[in-house]
Amino acid sequence: MNPTDRFLAAALLVFATLCVAGIVHIVAILAIPRLVEADPFARLSALTEPGRMQLLPRPAPGAPLPPFSDPAVARAVCLFDLSKTALRLAGTIDADRLLMLSFRTRDGHVFFALTDRAAVRRELNILVLSPSQLEEIETSAGTDEDAPQELRLVAPAVQGIVLVDAPSPLPGEWPGAEERVMRLRCEAEAIAVE
Repeated sequence: MNPTDRFLAAALLVFATLCVAGIVHIVAILAIPRLVEADPFARLSALTEPGRMQLLPRPAPGAPLPPFSDPAVARAVCLFDLSKTALRLAGTIDADRLLMLSFRTRDGHVFFALTDRAAVRRELNILVLSPSQLEEIETSAGTDEDAPQELRLVAPAVQGIVLVDAPSPLPGEWPGAEERVMRLRCEAEAIAVE
């Protein structure tokens, strides 16, 4: 075998190896979503049901972490399922302590986020709706000027997650941070949709 034949055989072997590696890589990437244990909504469903605020356990060394864990943040979660009811998130907040809220789809993608600065007179009142529920509210609602102000969010998906976070940079601040996140109520609110 002459040097040209050896070179062509080696080049063919490298080309075939790269093709096989590329195919395996593409198949692995496409298979990952089907092989993942569960999405965040399903994993959090083991801790709570939709329409109820639940304090997430504090991350501990060696323990399995719940989704969205952070050892310096006290976190509560509220799941929602808009197929039956809307979700009301309301409560009183501290004016001088940071509180962060993120509204996420079932798989954890953020569709809206805000901080305690969105509160009106230290009161937070948020209604999470599907597009049909929002339409029903807008067509049936009158102009009641004395009604409490509320922020209406239209979720891009029927199921989702609300995370309420309070930073706790020092271990001694953890109980106060937990108390701040649990001041918010999370409850299902019936809206008749025709």
